Amino acid sequence: MTTSAGSDDQVARFQAWLPDDFEITVAVKREHDQWYALLMEFDIAGCAGTRAEAVRQVFELLTAYLHGYFAEGAAFEDAIRPIPRRLRTQIALESKLARTLRRTALRLPLTDETTYALPPGLLPCFAS
Repeated sequence: MTTSAGSDDQVARFQAWLPDDFEITVAVKREHDQWYALLMEFDIAGCAGTRAEAVRQVFELLTAYLHGYFAEGAAFEDAIRPIPRRLRTQIALESKLARTLRRTALRLPLTDETTYALPPGLLPCFAS
């Protein structure tokens, strides 16, 4: 894939716009034969047939979302809109319960929360 100098400059500006310590918490849940991924800091959700596809979809949605804020000239901090505290608490409790149950070898489709640190350049790769 070839890129023009203008698009290279735009990618560099977008990467500079992102904070260096940009980390995202993703809650992943399987329900009714579908996987759901929720970005806790941005209240963006994705759904797919596999866990990996759901996480990939939610990152693609995040990319489009952040590019919109970047294109409008907004600060990164303006793009953050975390899920409500009550939902965050519910997800954390489900996750803790699920980890406890997994230790007893029960397999229940409850929430599993993971933190992803995005490596530099990941988001522009998904941008179209």
